Amino acid sequence: MTTEAFLEQLQYALSASEVPPEQASVVIHGVSEWLKDPATEADLGQLRFLLDSGRLDDLVDAFYQVIPFGTGGRRGAVGIGPNRINPQTVCSSVQGHCQYLARRFPGEDLSVVIAYDVRV
Repeated sequence: MTTEAFLEQLQYALSASEVPPEQASVVIHGVSEWLKDPATEADLGQLRFLLDSGRLDDLVDAFYQVIPFGTGGRRGAVGIGPNRINPQTVCSSVQGHCQYLARRFPGEDLSVVIAYDVRV
């Protein structure tokens, strides 16, 4: 299945669901943008699995927003989509932090540590 065919199938499923049209539009846009990236285009199979297995709520949750950055950093479920922890969202967090530090401390040598919490 092509990305375009998947997006059509997703749009049909969303229109037949209780997802508000404005949220459905955000999800369609988010999935479309996600699959344009060569680093994430292989996720189409996983997205198809979510849709085909009736897990539309999981798919919507993964794409309806960008995972927020709070006082404890970014916390959330691991998975694909901008509302999950994955290499793309970790990279955007690090990039944002580096840009902030470069503006805050111009001309200084800076370091960033990336860590994770191993508690269950």
